[in-house]
Amino acid sequence: MSSLRISLKISILRVRMVTFGLGLSFCKKVMKSFGGSIACSSEFGEWTEFELKFPDCNSTEVIAIKQELMKAKTVLFIGEQLGMLGRQIKNVAFQSDLNLTIKSLAQASELEEHQYEYSLIIIDGDLDANGWSLMSRLESKLGFTEGRIAFVHDEDSTRNLYFQRYVDIELYGMQKFVDDPANAIDYLLFEEFDVEQPAQPYNEISIKRTVMIVDDNHSLRSITSIMLEKQGLHVIQAENGQLALQTLEKEDVDLILMDIEMPIMDGLTATRHIRQSDASYASVPIVGYTGDKSEETVVKINEYGMNDYLVKPTPKDELIDKVATWIY
Repeated sequence: MSSLRISLKISILRVRMVTFGLGLSFCKKVMKSFGGSIACSSEFGEWTEFELKFPDCNSTEVIAIKQELMKAKTVLFIGEQLGMLGRQIKNVAFQSDLNLTIKSLAQASELEEHQYEYSLIIIDGDLDANGWSLMSRLESKLGFTEGRIAFVHDEDSTRNLYFQRYVDIELYGMQKFVDDPANAIDYLLFEEFDVEQPAQPYNEISIKRTVMIVDDNHSLRSITSIMLEKQGLHVIQAENGQLALQTLEKEDVDLILMDIEMPIMDGLTATRHIRQSDASYASVPIVGYTGDKSEETVVKINEYGMNDYLVKPTPKDELIDKVATWIY
């Protein structure tokens, strides 16, 4: 007999099978324990028919069972615990004795793959560009968990182009969650996720977007340029910080990939000039493009005004993902 998926919402199910001692009395006790019933009729040597009657999912018995099950569930909320979503989830966890752990997106992105072993992971999807950058790092690790993953977001807002690349994530409306957080968590813990979800807007990479690669290594500039141009981007190259500043005076640039160590003018100095400028390009996103990921270098990257960083050599997917994060 082929396998059957049974939902608590099913009221009556008839199953025909050849039986070899199913332990009917045990099955009857199990069904009765949550307000259901089981009956059996058969024709000797031919077939056996079972009638399983399940209680309504909102019945007292089912609610009691869920409450007991929730005590054994572990939930990781990734977001700010003092934010609206965090406060609501904490309140539901307190009322249901749910085992809740809260991590900021920055903290969660630093966890190892084995540290995501939870029944449910809920992610606050209200993200800025830096948040999407961290989300990209986080998502690449979530493919190792067997837990359910939900992304609570504004359904009208855009998402990163490379979101949901590594793992299936349930998209759950922010307003729907806010209106009834207890029901939302009940759904995310116990119900079958909606496989066919409505199409949502994504950030687009288009030929109208311009990226400037600043690096003294000609080969690296060329390879990086080819990868980005294949995504439909317009790419400008500069071999040092001084040429980058001169280019910014003439070209509209949407993103800069900036090497740290270069002759004539290094990337940190060029970044400081850009940030201190009164020109329109003063706020252009700058991603440090470096082969040095030491703590000292990362601190300098932040101090000088870079928004993010990539470590060379960078795999194609990671490069494109990072660029998609910072281009609007």
